[in-house]
Amino acid sequence: VLEWQPRTGKRSVGRPPTRWTDDIKQQGPAGHKRHKTVKLGPTARQDRANSLQKTYNIYLNIKIRRFLASVESLNYHI
Repeated sequence: VLEWQPRTGKRSVGRPPTRWTDDIKQQGPAGHKRHKTVKLGPTARQDRANSLQKTYNIYLNIKIRRFLASVESLNYHI
């Protein structure tokens, strides 16, 4: 709130007039915006787990192939 705005609205009987801090309180604290935590359902968790398992399997296959290739190259040199 950078500009002063005169009070134009009337408040009900018994309520104090609005203060300049009321406007700030309505806006909420600065820096309060946080990312929402996304909760995954069971199917989304399973999909993620399956995806990670496939990636790991591919990684293992590559490692095994490289190992076997190195062993084969050693066998030919004997």
